[in-house]
Amino acid sequence: MKPTLHLVVALCCGLQPVQAQPKTPWPLLPQGYECKTSAEDYPVVAVRENAEGTVILKITVGADSKIDTVEVEQSAGEARGHKLLDRASVRRYLSCVYLGATPVPAGVYAGVVRWSLSAV
Repeated sequence: MKPTLHLVVALCCGLQPVQAQPKTPWPLLPQGYECKTSAEDYPVVAVRENAEGTVILKITVGADSKIDTVEVEQSAGEARGHKLLDRASVRRYLSCVYLGATPVPAGVYAGVVRWSLSAV
């Protein structure tokens, strides 16, 4: 089984948005960010532990449209594998670079990453 990584907002790499978007306390991060994302980013230990889940992140964007901070608002779960998914989600968003034409207003946004071990 090949692990898959889905971002609610398709940021790059041809990833498709997740069908049902979870409720978030902030608006979703606008499109226009390119992130380093691939199925190989699924933590090996999380795969061994069959860890799956959805991580909701609090993302702070500065005046230059750059992502300043990323914090886990809702974890994928309590197990060790889930905590690895949380950390991988934070790294994913910290790797994002804004390539859009219109600047993103500074503020707080949500990012959502769904980790799944189902075959694509």
